[in-house]
Amino acid sequence: MGYRIYKSIFEAGHFIEGHPKCGVQHGHSYHLDVKILEPELLTHWVDFADIKHLVDNFVQTTFDHQYLGNKSAEQIATDIAAYLTDHGHHGHLILMETEKFGVETVF
Repeated sequence: MGYRIYKSIFEAGHFIEGHPKCGVQHGHSYHLDVKILEPELLTHWVDFADIKHLVDNFVQTTFDHQYLGNKSAEQIATDIAAYLTDHGHHGHLILMETEKFGVETVF
């Protein structure tokens, strides 16, 4: 058992209504680490290029250089995890909103 790992970066703007620091429109360079579970890593695997295409297809068209309104990092991570699950994958992802802060979810 193991993981196939893909890392991506995307830019997006948002604001978090009512938040003392994030309650004004601003943007982030989000860093995404996706780890796709491979139950039989040595005998059955998903090609790295297929993972890249799957992740980038969704992230680049849905979030990159978009204004996301009141959507938080937690909601973005949940959306990405749901997309990957809908495409038959399981694993976990880390979405860093800043260099120091981010979220992790299992899907």
